Amino acid sequence: MEDEVQPDAGSELTCEANVSLILKELREFRKDSGQQLKGIRDDINKIYRRVDEAEERINTAEIRIQSSEDVLSELLKLQVQMDAKLTDLKKGFEFQGRRVTLDHDYAPELIRKRNEYAEAKTALKERGIRFQTPFPARLRVFYKLGTVIYNSVKEATADMAERGTPVTVLKSPKSLLDQIHQLTW
Repeated sequence: MEDEVQPDAGSELTCEANVSLILKELREFRKDSGQQLKGIRDDINKIYRRVDEAEERINTAEIRIQSSEDVLSELLKLQVQMDAKLTDLKKGFEFQGRRVTLDHDYAPELIRKRNEYAEAKTALKERGIRFQTPFPARLRVFYKLGTVIYNSVKEATADMAERGTPVTVLKSPKSLLDQIHQLTW
C-alpha cells in the first residue's frame, strides 16, 4: 500500500479552495449572465412595445384611409349625380306635366337681334358647319378655312351668300331710325 497516496491536509484545503473558487466564479458568471439576460429581456420588451405602438398607428392610419376613400367615393357619386342633373337642366325639365327649359335671361331687344340669325343658323346646320352665337348678338362660324365673327345679320348673310350658302341677304334698313337700331346693341 505504499502506492496508495494518502491525502494530506494541505491538498484537501487546496482542493476545497479550488472548489470554492470555482463556485464563486460560477456564481459571478451566473449573476453576470442574469443581468445580461435581464437587459436583453428589457430590450425585447421595449421592441414589443414599439411594435404594438406601430401596429396601433398603422391601424389608425388604415381606418383614416378607408374613411377617406369612402368619403371620396361618395363625393364622386354626388359629382356624377350633379353633372347628370346639370345636363338635364340644360335640356330642360318637366314640372307639373309641362316642359320647362331654362335659357339666358336676355332683354327682349337682344333676343330679337339674336333671333334674326335663325335663318343663317338653320342654313349652317344643314351644311354641317359649326357655329356659336356669342353675347350680345353675334355669330361665330367655324369654316374650314378659318373662323369668322359676324357683328350683324346683314354682314353674316352677305358673306354666307358669297360663300355659296343659300340664305336671304338682308338689305340695309331704309329709315335712319332703323339703321341706328340695327347698329346699336
